[in-house]
Amino acid sequence: FQVNGKTYAPQKGDAFLIYPRTPFVYQSDEKNPWRYVWVHFQGAECEEICRAMGFSREHPMEAFGNLEELHRLHQKTEQVPFDDFAWQIEHKIRLYAFFKGMMENRLSSAHQTQMSKPRRYWEQAVTYIMNHLEDETLSAQQVADQIPICRKYLLTLFREFCQTTTNDFIMSKRVDQAKRLLRYTEFTVGEVAASCGYKDMLTFSRMFKKRVGVSPRTYRQQKMNR
Repeated sequence: FQVNGKTYAPQKGDAFLIYPRTPFVYQSDEKNPWRYVWVHFQGAECEEICRAMGFSREHPMEAFGNLEELHRLHQKTEQVPFDDFAWQIEHKIRLYAFFKGMMENRLSSAHQTQMSKPRRYWEQAVTYIMNHLEDETLSAQQVADQIPICRKYLLTLFREFCQTTTNDFIMSKRVDQAKRLLRYTEFTVGEVAASCGYKDMLTFSRMFKKRVGVSPRTYRQQKMNR
């Protein structure tokens, strides 16, 4: 499985996530081909659900151990007809049950044993960051204190797992969140700024233009015109 310039070798019980509009290549072994299922989903809660399952753009593959029960859940989801509202509700219930099973598998003691301590620290840091993007005081030191590890070690982890610094990761995720809010909500620029940890709209606009190349208002207009 190849994505974002990296190559992964999925094993039994692994799952990988492909984000929209992301080029990828995958191929199973000819002598020992995969047995796999696809789950396509979209919606406002997608990013939060994916994070809870351990996925991110920097970490698109996760080990979930025994997926037989999840495979049965997936089959039940596929069996639900999609021709009326009541069945649509049933489909969502089963889909959420599937996601819940993925999260429980990931958090099992077996999986925690398999996962290296550095990766656990890094994932804890990423989860904390994604849940506190609106916090104006969010910093590398604050994240390190929450785990807890020293700030320099946290920096080492971010350089190892996503080839960037802790502060740059925080900034890039704030920009990503700002883009989503500008494109898919009617929040004012000031409200978007506050949701991304900026009380001062001017400071936010300068940061956004430096990172994206256009002002927040221009970005929203460009996306609306497409």
